[in-house]
Amino acid sequence: MQHEDTGTGTITDNDTAVFTIDSQTVDEAAGTMTLLVSLSNPIDIPVTVDVAYADDSTETGDFDHTADAVTFAALDTTDQPVTVAITDDDIVELN
Repeated sequence: MQHEDTGTGTITDNDTAVFTIDSQTVDEAAGTMTLLVSLSNPIDIPVTVDVAYADDSTETGDFDHTADAVTFAALDTTDQPVTVAITDDDIVELN
């Protein structure tokens, strides 16, 4: 009599991935500002990250608030740029 035993092994992934966006300072006459979205570790599937903008040290009309998105291909950690249009106005603002 043959006796076959089988078992199942499960490996729980202990890796994490973190998305970050860098900080930039540009003169409003520059016309645009490019920010880089980074991924700390590769992910095994493509991932799209939504990028939204808020007024922190700016006024509502200072830049284009249209949301963006960046996509990281599977296993890719290359920084992904988002470019924001800046309004060059003659208003003196406190920063």
